[in-house]
Amino acid sequence: MSYKGGATGNLIRHLKLVHPTILTKYEKETSSKSQTVGHPEGESSTSTSTSITTAMEMIINPSSAEETDTPLPKKTRSEKQSSLSSFIKQPLTDRKTQEIHNELVKLLVKNYLPLQLVDSEYFCSFVRKLNNSYQVPSRKTISNTLLPQLHNMAQQNVRNSLENIKACCLTTDGWTSCANKSFIGITAHYITKDNKMQSSLLDCYEYSDRHTAENLCTELKRISREWNVHDKIIAVASDNASNIVAAIKLTGWKHVPCFAHTLNLIVQSALEINSIAQMQQKIKKIVTFFKHSPQACGKLTAMQLQLGKTVLSLKQDCVTRWNSTFDMFNRVLEVKESLMSVIAINYPENLNINNNDIIIIQGICDVLKLFKDVTEEMSSEKQVTASKVILLIKELGQKLLENLTRRFNLIEENKIYAEATFLDPRFKRHGFSKDSAFETIKQSIIAQATAIIILEQEKEDSAAEVVCETRINDSDNTKISIWKDFDEKVSNLVQKK
Repeated sequence: MSYKGGATGNLIRHLKLVHPTILTKYEKETSSKSQTVGHPEGESSTSTSTSITTAMEMIINPSSAEETDTPLPKKTRSEKQSSLSSFIKQPLTDRKTQEIHNELVKLLVKNYLPLQLVDSEYFCSFVRKLNNSYQVPSRKTISNTLLPQLHNMAQQNVRNSLENIKACCLTTDGWTSCANKSFIGITAHYITKDNKMQSSLLDCYEYSDRHTAENLCTELKRISREWNVHDKIIAVASDNASNIVAAIKLTGWKHVPCFAHTLNLIVQSALEINSIAQMQQKIKKIVTFFKHSPQACGKLTAMQLQLGKTVLSLKQDCVTRWNSTFDMFNRVLEVKESLMSVIAINYPENLNINNNDIIIIQGICDVLKLFKDVTEEMSSEKQVTASKVILLIKELGQKLLENLTRRFNLIEENKIYAEATFLDPRFKRHGFSKDSAFETIKQSIIAQATAIIILEQEKEDSAAEVVCETRINDSDNTKISIWKDFDEKVSNLVQKK
């Protein structure tokens, strides 16, 4: 094999990169020969050229390779030479960059993440690993540019949807934030042209004016005109507050009271019963103690692990949060063994629950569970709920009646309750729904009263006999009694009166 020029550097580099096995083999053979047979000092370059030539002959003549024991190396995909473009950072197109921007803003908005996330070094490093060509926007860019753009797009989509509908319903509510700022929210519910239930938030804003019926009426009309649905509104659902009910009537729209809110009012009224209110306050104090004490909470967790129970934390009651009372009672039932043990061992001076409390809480939960199930059934945006109200009311009433009947079916036959009702001058006969129960307890009271009268008469007769015998014995007794002076003083006082 011949090649131009006197240098073999490129050829050696080629052999090392592409045919390393062949070059190594013949370099070893050449070095071994040079050690066994002496060569002049000037033959080193000649031996190198010979080895290179022999290696090239092996490549050109495959038959000579068969005579060797070392097979030729096979090319694999990993040995494929990388293209130059793979080492060059290719910029993203404007369209692709905008799509990634939108997805980033959705990530922040939908998950309520702070905008400062984009300033995090680790977040930026994570994004670079996904796509080295994407430049994460700054927080200022997101708040001043990207977020308003996405908001305008979403707003336009809602307007387009509302233009194609013939009717809709509104729901509205107001609340006060932790910073003592008042807000009003209004949502539209409608069926799209694809026959799908859709809910869109029309506005949620801070409202500092007085919440009078006239002011609220003005706000409802203003928002409905801004979205061009003022002539498409069929009804408006709200809570039972007098101001919002009067405001909706002033608009001329039909008012539908919130069914779930009405149920919650019923539950709150039931919780005002003295015995239930006392139990609620007792459990609330226990939960508050554990919520305010990290040490106590840690001991409760350790006790649950020790007893082989699932680790659960206590839940606090909140007046404005539906079903929170049920959640609090139910969680106490779930951790009752651990809770009672921790209080008894570590905090014996604190309030604790006993078996009677557990029975009462269980009975309360059986009733409140029905209200929670109905509330969750009605809290839906993707299904029609108005058609369920009548059926749910009937079912709820039936379940409550069954529950009351099962637990208190024989309540009039309970001797203690029946006697207390019969002897109470306010109730007597009117406290019983069954004539048989009334007659039974009446005869029982008469029998007890007769027995008491007879017993008292017998006691009076026996007392009179004892007095007579005492007088006789006293007249015969010559001994001086230590009570004589006292008895005479008492006798004199009685005679004077």
